[in-house]
Amino acid sequence: MEAPKHVTLIAGIWIVLGIAATGSGVLLALPIPGMEEMARKTSLSSSTDVPRFIAIVEGVLIRHLHAVGVGQLLLGVFMLVSGIQFRRRRAWARTSLEVMSWVGLSWFVGSALFWGLTWVAAAREGARVDEGLAMTASGAIAISVGFGYILVRMIQSLRSETIRDAVV
Repeated sequence: MEAPKHVTLIAGIWIVLGIAATGSGVLLALPIPGMEEMARKTSLSSSTDVPRFIAIVEGVLIRHLHAVGVGQLLLGVFMLVSGIQFRRRRAWARTSLEVMSWVGLSWFVGSALFWGLTWVAAAREGARVDEGLAMTASGAIAISVGFGYILVRMIQSLRSETIRDAVV
C-alpha cells in the first residue's frame, strides 16, 4: 500500500528540518575560537537600545552557546530519525512528530508574543526603536505566523484518520 501524500510531505519536512538543526547544532557545539565574542558583537542588544530583558535573554544564550548547540544537535538527530521513521509509517514517529509540532507551535506563538512585547516595551520605555530592532521584531513575528500556520496544518494532518490508519 502506498503512503498517503501527507505522510511523504510531512516526513520530508521533518527530515529537512532535522538536517538543518543537526548542522547548526554541530556548529554551535564545536569549540570554535571567537564564537562567543562574535555572538556578543552581533547581538541585538550590542547594536541597539533594547529593553533590559532582551539583553538578559541574549546574555544567557551567549554564555551557554555550546550547551544550546549540543541540545540543538540532539534534537536535530531526533527530528531526522522521526522523519525517516514516519516515512516508513511507524506509529511512534507520528506521535513524536505531533508532539514536536505542538512544541514548535508553542515556540512560535511565544516568539511572536516576545517580539511583539519587545517592540511595545522599547517604544514605551522611550528607547530608540531603530531599523535593526524594527526589522528583527517584524521579521520574527511574520516568520512565527507563517510557521505557526504550517504547524497547525501539520498537526491537523497528523491527527487525521487517514494518517492514523496509514501508520503501523
